[in-house]
Amino acid sequence: MRKAHELHFNIDLPQLIVEISSNNELHGMLVPLRIAQKKLELIAKRATELNDPILNILMLETKLYGVDNHSDISELVNEQKKLITQE
Repeated sequence: MRKAHELHFNIDLPQLIVEISSNNELHGMLVPLRIAQKKLELIAKRATELNDPILNILMLETKLYGVDNHSDISELVNEQKKLITQE
């Protein structure tokens, strides 16, 4: 578990891919980025099937699970942490 004083950041991987893809100077990256995006979608799908709390936290923190409200992410992460401590 993280210590209270550690900084923590979520990374919006899907949005990062969109931002990089929209950069005209990186046109050669479009195909690899689309492939990466498809692979991340498959990873997210499989992660939902596995429903592993540690994996769920990673998926939430990288926004590979669709959560509309950013404040909900930390609440959902905390729920997953509780499941880990119960094991």
